[in-house]
Formats: sequence, C-alpha cells, structure tokens
Amino acid sequence: MLKHTLLSMIAAATVSATLAQPTLTAATNNPVAGDVFYGYWVDTNGLVKGPSGAGVTWDFTTVVRNDSDTTTFFNCAATPYCSSFPGSNIAYHNGRDYTYGVTSATGYTILGAYADGAAKVFTNPMVYAKYPITMGTTFSDTGAVSIPVSGVTLYMTTHSTSVADAWGTLKLPTGTYTNALRIHTINIRKDSAAIPGMPYVQESQTETYSWYAPGFHYSLMVLNYDTSGSGSLYLSDAQYFKKPATTSVGYVQPLVTTLSIFPNPAVDRATMRFNASEAGNVSIMVTDMSGREVYAYEIRKVAIGYNEAPIDISSLPNGVYTVRVACAGVSGVSRLVVAH
Repeated sequence: MLKHTLLSMIAAATVSATLAQPTLTAATNNPVAGDVFYGYWVDTNGLVKGPSGAGVTWDFTTVVRNDSDTTTFFNCAATPYCSSFPGSNIAYHNGRDYTYGVTSATGYTILGAYADGAAKVFTNPMVYAKYPITMGTTFSDTGAVSIPVSGVTLYMTTHSTSVADAWGTLKLPTGTYTNALRIHTINIRKDSAAIPGMPYVQESQTETYSWYAPGFHYSLMVLNYDTSGSGSLYLSDAQYFKKPATTSVGYVQPLVTTLSIFPNPAVDRATMRFNASEAGNVSIMVTDMSGREVYAYEIRKVAIGYNEAPIDISSLPNGVYTVRVACAGVSGVSRLVVAH
C-alpha cells in the first residue's frame, strides 16, 4: 500500500510539473536572427478556438492544410532597408515584404514594414509583446501609420488589447506542447483620409487567438476572427507553425525561397528566379487581384540551388498579379505587374 501510494504521488508530481503554468520572457520567446518558421494555412471549416482557463487541452491534429509560407528572421543590418527604420535590431521576411522591429528584455515592438516599394514607418510603433507574460497578463497599445496613396494620405490607427486567457496542452500535426499559453487580442482599426468633398473613415474589428510555448520564438497556432462589416465575428483564417529540421552542420534553408521576377513590370514575357534546397517538382500559379487563377503549370525535377523559369504573360490583361512557386509544401510569393 505504501509503495503504491508513493508511486501515485510521484506520478501526480510528474504530471503537475509537466503541465506547469508557462511564463513567456524575452529570453524564451523573442525572435532571433536565423530563426526560420514554416507556416501552414488550414481549412477553417469546423475549427473552434476552444475554452479559456487553466489546464485546457486544444486538439488541432486533424486540421487540413491548404497552403503554406516561410518566415525568416534577420539582423536588421543584414537586410536592404534597415536604414529606413532607425533603432531596429530585428527584421523578418515572409516571401514578399520585410517587417522591422525592436527586441529588448521587456518586449517586442514593430516599427513598420517595407512593402510595395516604399517604407511604411509607424508614427506610433506597435507593441507586439510585453514581458513577462503568464496567465492573466494584459497589455494594450495603439499603433499608427500614414501612407501616401495617389496623392492622398491614408491614416491608419490600430488599438489592441491582449490578455493571456488560457494555458494547457496544445496538440498540432507537428507535435504536442504541454506548456502552451494562449493570448487573446482584440484589434480595433480605423482608416481615414482627408479627401476634398468626400471624407473617408472606416472602422473594423478583428480578434486573434495565438498560442505560444517557452523556447519557441514564434506563435505555434493562430486563429484570426473578423467582422468584415457583418457585425459578428467569424473565423477568417488559421495557421500553425513549425521549425524546419536542421542539417548536421546546423544550417537551415527553406525549400523554396528568394523568389524574384524580372523584368517587372513586364510586357509579354517574364522570368522568375527561385532557390530550391531539394530537387523535385515545382508548381507555378499566377492569380489576379480577385484570387482567380489565370496561369499555372508544373516544372519537373528542378535542380538544387537557383532555378529560372519563364512566365508567358502575352495573353494577360494589364494589371497586378500574384505569382506563387510551391515545392514540397513550402511556397514563395511575389508580385508581377503586366504592362503591355
């Protein structure tokens, strides 16, 4: 009886330690240069965020993947637009744009992004995280940016309120995390522009549920809810993340990365260049601004390293298109302007 009691106490203590409430700190959760994360978009049909509270289990092991991307972190100085974001010490690239921020012992702040050929610098930087974060931690912030568009300045402000509302066990297709912390963030965004005779103001609200675990320097799972003018929240998209396996020398490389297109704008024909770290088949897909597929084909047995492939755009109307290169579940994305 005594032996059985001791074994039961040891087992209970082991489970308790395994499921200990997590605390996120700068050391355990700030991104660092060299971090690479594969993100897998999933079908939202039937997906629910689950309850809040302590000791919760969220099981997302059966989610259905439908697209993917790669996020890579760099030292700011190693990127081409660092000088446009004074004070930045970290940047990440997700296949198209660079986003710049500042990491410190107390938090992670976003300064802005370089997108569509220009630097979008927050006039009021946005706080992404304030450490330490544990169950019940709350923090709020307001970010603001102004963007010139066709002779008119668009002003965007976002007020966010975050609370760590749950912790427990998170089950993903990539593994199980027994010390996951969930953060619920409400974002209220206001867009405005001083257009003569036609002032423009629009407000929207989104809510995000993000899961984190100490030692994983990125979100593990993200569910985004939106209103889109309907007045009620609906699940607009969801994505989970994993770290790529490292090689024997500790070097990590996405399967498809550094996608570029030239000339851009193009008239009748463009060439895309991409880097593949594995040999295999690559799918090429071009979509218009509505998301409709207008051109697609497959390249068989691409070589490891840099590859080039043509895009026949002679039949496409003038406009802006999205080009996606996909290989083994990882994709690179870029924009193409057609101007005949």
